[in-house]
Amino acid sequence: MLKYSPLLILLFAACAAPAPVMEPEAPAEPEDLRPPFGVAVLSQGTVTTPGGDSREVGEVSQVWPGGVDGAVLVAAADGDSTRILRVDDQGIHSLHAVSGSVVYTAVWSSDGSEAAFGYYRPMGNASPGRPAMGQGDILTVSTEGVERVGCSASRAVLAWAPDGRLLVRNTNNLYLVTRDGCDTAATVDARRMHGLTVSPDAAHLAFVHRELEYNRSTRQYEADSTFRLTNLQGQNPKTIVSFRYRPKRLSWKPDGSELAFDVEAAEGAGRAISIFNLASGTTAFLHPPATDWDEFAPVWSPGGERIAYLRGDEGGLHSVWVRKFESTFPESIPESEGAEIVAWVDDNALAFRGPSGMVRVYDLSNRSVVDLGTADAALRVTRQMP
Repeated sequence: MLKYSPLLILLFAACAAPAPVMEPEAPAEPEDLRPPFGVAVLSQGTVTTPGGDSREVGEVSQVWPGGVDGAVLVAAADGDSTRILRVDDQGIHSLHAVSGSVVYTAVWSSDGSEAAFGYYRPMGNASPGRPAMGQGDILTVSTEGVERVGCSASRAVLAWAPDGRLLVRNTNNLYLVTRDGCDTAATVDARRMHGLTVSPDAAHLAFVHRELEYNRSTRQYEADSTFRLTNLQGQNPKTIVSFRYRPKRLSWKPDGSELAFDVEAAEGAGRAISIFNLASGTTAFLHPPATDWDEFAPVWSPGGERIAYLRGDEGGLHSVWVRKFESTFPESIPESEGAEIVAWVDDNALAFRGPSGMVRVYDLSNRSVVDLGTADAALRVTRQMP
């Protein structure tokens, strides 16, 4: 009888053990090479979207943001006709075109799902700063297509109220009308309203009111202007500031509760940004007026927590700054010398375009600057989901 030592038994057992199975490494996830932001641009008369769609449109005169998923409306003219287009994630879509030269106006519904636009043939000025509106019409855009509202006299659309009514106008008057049929609910004399803007909630009008006052010493009528606020029916007027402070570049807070603009605050000081609170009726400076720079062109973030603006020389060198209202100090945006503000992408990202045409986005969440290429104009900037 054979006897095996315990050591040999262990050796035989070790030799008989199965070899370990080597698991193959999982393939690496493909790197997402897309930039974090996408931009629809205008270059040499052609609009190009992040998805690669392109269309020759000519000269762009106006862009209206506010559509669902970042859609914008664009007015463009190519010499033979003027048209309004929609630019969104699905591409570039022509909505309406008129031969020759017309002026388009447009607004979005409060949820961004529909839009209304008006057009008219320009007929010069009825008075300084007040255009005379010739032939035209007002239409709406929805999933059902493009339809006439039914207005017989109005040519421009200024706001889409949350209750569904539209604020429209002709040369002399504003009208609050129904979306279907253009039934008039209110009429406002607009002949003395200049630089008219409507709050985002369509509850208030802000404008420069011009009157002719008789000067006894010169025995002449002289223009006297004030910056005013009324409700949508033109009632309950409030004077925000005298026009001697030269208010310019009005910007509504997205909820309609405040209005920012820049003014000549004091003799020897630069322009400063003033913010009017509608509830309290008071005005406060974003920063005290400075003697060595201007602050101007305010733009609210979508949530109203930040405001972007330009600091420097109003007529020369300047850069982009951002102030968060919870913070004491503003933030200078890198690589923004000489830039213009394009738009807020969202509450944490601001798009701007430099003098070379380079479009950039500054992401405040990680303090990074993203270059998106050069263009004659940036029409739409969106954050791309990974």
